[in-house]
Amino acid sequence: MYLISYDIASNRLRTKLAKKLLNYGKRVQYSVFECDINRIVFRKCYEEMMELIDGQSEVSIRCYVIDKTAQGKMILLGDPEYILSDIAEDVIFI
Repeated sequence: MYLISYDIASNRLRTKLAKKLLNYGKRVQYSVFECDINRIVFRKCYEEMMELIDGQSEVSIRCYVIDKTAQGKMILLGDPEYILSDIAEDVIFI
């Protein structure tokens, strides 16, 4: 799984990127997408993002690889289904 987040000043470019990312994953926050795709598909997504932002300024896109072990440790706050009484020490909040 890949977690892709962005900070883009241009409304037009931000909208284009969001539409493109909807082809690869689901929007979990306004500017954050979870993409459950393999490395080959991610490479295509990466190339499309690079093409889209070519020559643009004030663009920041971050792509994080979330391995299967880390996916199993995901904690979602704000949803009663995910409330834990014992939180693991190695949890990372992003």
